[in-house]
Amino acid sequence: MDNAEAYIASAMARMGIIQVPRFDVADALEEGTLVQVLNGYEAPSVPISLLYPSRRNVPLRVRVFQKWVTELLSAHGVLNEH
Repeated sequence: MDNAEAYIASAMARMGIIQVPRFDVADALEEGTLVQVLNGYEAPSVPISLLYPSRRNVPLRVRVFQKWVTELLSAHGVLNEH
């Protein structure tokens, strides 16, 4: 169990409020199992970095992974590309 899962389980057990990425609780919010509070407050964004060794030619597997992660996060509205 990772931290988000533990937080969500605690909230589902009515042990308090939590702050997790929306995509982690989207189904529970839609079903009404959890409800959003503090609607006027939005937590600041946390930067996400993909680190790999500096090379002239980035390996294909790294480029494929980078593309996949970017598409995944964009699809969930998590990534704001500049």
